Amino acid sequence: MNNSKNIFLLQLLVGIVLIAAIFLFLKNNKERSDSMKSTYEKNKEILKTYFNGWEEENLEIIKNSLTKDYVGYNYPIMNPKGISFTKKELIEDWENRFEDVDMEYGHTIFLPGIDTINLDLDGSVRVYSALSLSINNKKIDMSFYGTYDFRNDSIYESHEFFDFGGLMQEMRGAFEQGDSIK
Repeated sequence: MNNSKNIFLLQLLVGIVLIAAIFLFLKNNKERSDSMKSTYEKNKEILKTYFNGWEEENLEIIKNSLTKDYVGYNYPIMNPKGISFTKKELIEDWENRFEDVDMEYGHTIFLPGIDTINLDLDGSVRVYSALSLSINNKKIDMSFYGTYDFRNDSIYESHEFFDFGGLMQEMRGAFEQGDSIK
């Protein structure tokens, strides 16, 4: 009788330990999830500020939204691995373009990013947006999808998917149109 009583107590103890472990796991998972929701919300606001910098043609806002080692990627046709660019290259490319190009974001949807292994929120931000560029009275409308990763309250990596070649062709035509008018 004592032996079966000991086995029962051991099973009861193991059951209690398992229930406590599951409870702690779920509690920690909820805390992590709540923490990542708050991280996502903070990062979404950083990204909104970054987009506003483009609309306001404010390179300081854009610079301050990016880490020193920022790397961005675009994915034109025939480049499935993407073409990378640094913060320095991005800023140098746009320093004088704002004189000729006006940008406006249209309908924009921000969504939380998830890690691909556990499918948990990871703090990154995904964006679906409409974007209009105006160059020499020519309006170029496009849609794009982007993912943005953050470190220390700044964007450190972005992946933007849109018709890069088509955009470059339209921009080139708008600039040439402006040159022929002058």
